[in-house]
Amino acid sequence: MESFLPRSAAGLALAGLLAAGSAPAHAAELTPGTRIDASNVDAVQADTFGGHAIADLMPPSMRLAVKQAGMVIELHAPTPLQYNQRVVKATELQGGQAGIDANRKMTGYTTGIPFLKLDPADPQSGLKLVYNIMRSPWFADAVDFQPMVFLTTSKANGLTKELYTKYGRLLQTGRLSTPYAMTDDGVIKRELMMFTYPNDVRGVGTLTVQYADGRLPDVYAYVKAVRRVRRLSGSAWADPVVGTDLLTDETFGLNIDPTWYPDYKITGKRWILASLHSKTKGAQLDAGTPQERYDALTLAPGNGIGFTEAFEPREVWTLEATPPNGHLASRKLIYVDTDPYYPLMHWQEIYDRKGELWRLLYHSWVSTVRDDGQPGVFPSIIWVPDLQRERATWAYLNPTTARANFAGADPSNYSPEAIPRLLQ
Repeated sequence: MESFLPRSAAGLALAGLLAAGSAPAHAAELTPGTRIDASNVDAVQADTFGGHAIADLMPPSMRLAVKQAGMVIELHAPTPLQYNQRVVKATELQGGQAGIDANRKMTGYTTGIPFLKLDPADPQSGLKLVYNIMRSPWFADAVDFQPMVFLTTSKANGLTKELYTKYGRLLQTGRLSTPYAMTDDGVIKRELMMFTYPNDVRGVGTLTVQYADGRLPDVYAYVKAVRRVRRLSGSAWADPVVGTDLLTDETFGLNIDPTWYPDYKITGKRWILASLHSKTKGAQLDAGTPQERYDALTLAPGNGIGFTEAFEPREVWTLEATPPNGHLASRKLIYVDTDPYYPLMHWQEIYDRKGELWRLLYHSWVSTVRDDGQPGVFPSIIWVPDLQRERATWAYLNPTTARANFAGADPSNYSPEAIPRLLQ
């Protein structure tokens, strides 16, 4: 990490954290419920939680998020995740037959987790980890989020924008349900996102169709002025989501064909503080004030761009991802859970083209029960702070109203013809 120390204000702060002074003389084991915020984050670095030093659980970028962006950590005892037995059985069916060919494509894959065991000494281990994240059904065959709210906040002005969306995704190959490939059209997944509020953006949205052969996606948009669906260029797959600082290829952490990034490398394994059991009530759109609608966030002007959430220790892979030339980011360091059945991307450091720390990308997760009765996790908060500009983009969800693995999911419901129906 030291080789990527930036020259920006955010980078200088990060460098200062790396060079922080000596530890306190008396360390303590912190108890569940302890809050770590800007006032005490330096003082607790030598303390421990769950037998891990806080300094080891918090990368310098996480300390920076607490000190400069107002993130507040509430320590909670680790709680095991419940496994989706359909994913376990699908992985047993797969039987470890997946591989990687000379073109970095996955071969021999049917369903389940393709690469159950990863060896960092394997030069393809980083790519295999990304295939686990992107192509397996650990998240769901089909999901529907209504609402998924995009928010924009700044340190100077507080909450500046609220955008409501309908979001749906259909995994078309590598599914839990038979047939494991829904059609023979080569489609990997279909993804719909339609803005529904406020009225000036109502109807703006896209359908993205990704293919197994790694070609650029098909992208369609609904044009309100003419009430027609138009096809767009697939080369915009890394452009910002409309009205936000979140890039399209960062939706839910990564949203790409694995071959679009030229290199991935697992650089190690460590422990980190992560949010697996979110405390937020989710977006309450009927509430009267923004703070009531988005309970976990800091929204007042001058109070930062942070939030308060429950964190616990988790073991993660450190995955270094290199975007292609022309991408807005030069490098990403992604902390991915080592549990192969839950390859959760907890925390990301995103560096600009100068190699300077630019943004972070964080997920809160919460346990839920899918529509098929199996356990799983949903994101509740996705936080993308721009440390250089002191502003943040959020995706704020309500997992209690989300659906996953529901009956009746069909490609025709994720098609250009379906886009106008979302507005009804």
